[in-house]
Amino acid sequence: VRQQPDLIVADSFGSAATRAALRRFGFPMVEVAQPQSFDEIRATVRTLAAQFGTVERGEALIAGMDARLAELARRPALNLRVASWSGDGLSRGEGALYDAVLDAAGARNAVKEGVAGTDVEALLALNPDILVAPVGGVVGQSLRDRVARHPLVRRQWAGRQVSVSPRAYICGTPLIAEAAADLRDQLEAAR
Repeated sequence: VRQQPDLIVADSFGSAATRAALRRFGFPMVEVAQPQSFDEIRATVRTLAAQFGTVERGEALIAGMDARLAELARRPALNLRVASWSGDGLSRGEGALYDAVLDAAGARNAVKEGVAGTDVEALLALNPDILVAPVGGVVGQSLRDRVARHPLVRRQWAGRQVSVSPRAYICGTPLIAEAAADLRDQLEAAR
């Protein structure tokens, strides 16, 4: 706020109280939801490009994303059931951007099949073909970290885990298509 911004871009994860205070102080703000699909990414890019007066640049970013997604769509499906596994346990079911990324990569989100819980037992019952884990793995000593490194998980999915930066599927930008392509390559190598 000290820098007197021309425009503040806020998302739904930001504090509502902070957004309200910024509005009261008269700061120009555009609020966008956290995209959970490629269509929502397109809409967000168009909204921001219009705000910044860079509509052509926004459309170019969307065209690049769509071209990469079209390339991925031409590849045959992998017929792999994949689950995201971290210290939080199983995560990212239907409707999350991660689900759209998996679909674009040619895999199926096994969590969408229904699972009771998010713990080790739920993962073992779901029995996906491949696990997607955060880049760098988990190295702490908390209970959460121990869950992610559970011996049964390490043994059951030895050699069948891929590591992807959460930034690749959490941030809804046109670069997400590259994350899907990278994930596709890793999944092909792991199967």
